[in-house]
Order: sequence, then C-alpha cells, then structure tokens
Amino acid sequence: LKIGDMEAKQFIDLGYKKNSIELCKSWYTNSNKKNQVDILPIIKIASAFYNRNIGQYEDAISDLYSVVNIINNKQLKLYVYIQIGTILYCKNDLDSLENLLFDIKKEMGLLRVQNEDVAEFHNLFGLYYFKAGEYEKAIEEIEKSISIESAISENITDNILKFKNNILTIRMAKGEYINSELNELLNIALK
Repeated sequence: LKIGDMEAKQFIDLGYKKNSIELCKSWYTNSNKKNQVDILPIIKIASAFYNRNIGQYEDAISDLYSVVNIINNKQLKLYVYIQIGTILYCKNDLDSLENLLFDIKKEMGLLRVQNEDVAEFHNLFGLYYFKAGEYEKAIEEIEKSISIESAISENITDNILKFKNNILTIRMAKGEYINSELNELLNIALK
C-alpha cells in the first residue's frame, strides 16, 4: 500500500494507472471468493489514489471508506484514514476532517505501536489545528510526530524534515522570526 501511495504521488501516466486498476478488477472477478476478500482492498485503494490524482476527491474518499468497512487490521485502517484525512485537508473541509480525526482517536485509541502511520496521524492532527488557527496545539501534535519518527529511525528522515517544516510554517504564521531555523533545515535537507 505504501509503495502504491508513493507511486500515486509521483508523476506517473494516469492512463497506465487506470489500466492497472482495470487489470486488477479483472483479476478480482476471475479469482475465487477467498482471494477476492484479499484483493478488493488493493483495488479500492489503487482506485482511490487514481481518483485523488485526477481531482475526483469524493470518489477517492468513497473508495477509501469502502476499504475501512471491509478490513479488520487497525494499522491498515489507520493508514487508510490518514489518506482520507489528507484529501479532506487538501479540500479544506475542516468540519469533516475534525470529525474524522476525533473518530480515529476514539476508534483507534492509543495504538501501542509507534510507527510512521501514527506519526502521520499526529502530523495531520497538527495541520488541522493549524488551519483552525490553534497554533500551539498544532505545534504540540507535530512535535509528537517528530518524537515518534525520531524513535523509529536513527537518521533524519524525509518525514522528520516535513514535520519540522510544518512547525516552521506554523511559527511563521504566528509572526515568529525563523530564518536561522529555516536555514538549518535547508542545510539538512540538502545533505
């Protein structure tokens, strides 16, 4: 799923992506019932990424929610919810994003595993607070992302750079002077 997400975010030929989805649907149709259960979420997620990339956000959200309704794995559900939240954030649909984030928190509870998806969840929550004008809460959530991501990897990851950039963006929106921190972040990113 993560590889599919990375591919969907890159500049790829959308016609090829659509053909891949059609091939997967054919694979699904010609599979036995047991295999169909495993294949359907993959098809729906691929379809959602395609729809997201062509600007069909409602179709993408619908596909992703259909995946949430057929899977039981909490970690995979969190990943899918984050994809839904990212689309809602891009659409600037703060009411739906707020409902989703609090539903995720309620449904997922505190996931015992601290991984990239949990870090992304806190980042998304921080971005929500940022758009809602609650800058301190935003920074607090994104700092949780940095803490989780730092515990996972000894190196500075792309996610850590993204999270730090988000904090600098928020601080700049607050009117803080951030030039030295921004230069430091750019130097790390360029290494």
